[in-house]
Amino acid sequence: MCFSSDKTPIVLYGLDKSLIKMKEGISKTYSASDMCNNPAAGVRFHDPGYIHDVLLTDLKPSMTYYYSYGSTEART
Repeated sequence: MCFSSDKTPIVLYGLDKSLIKMKEGISKTYSASDMCNNPAAGVRFHDPGYIHDVLLTDLKPSMTYYYSYGSTEART
């Protein structure tokens, strides 16, 4: 899998709309060479774009969280 480091995905979140916590994640994609065989790896391969993963930890059960997502590029 290929990784993109120029646009780091982020999630701003919190128990109210102030969104005081932030977590960064990773973006990844795959290419035709990552596929097993034709037709997936051949002319029928479609670029999937990027898959963005941000893992939020230490969330409290039974609580409502507010969040916003984007990238570090969007924050500048």
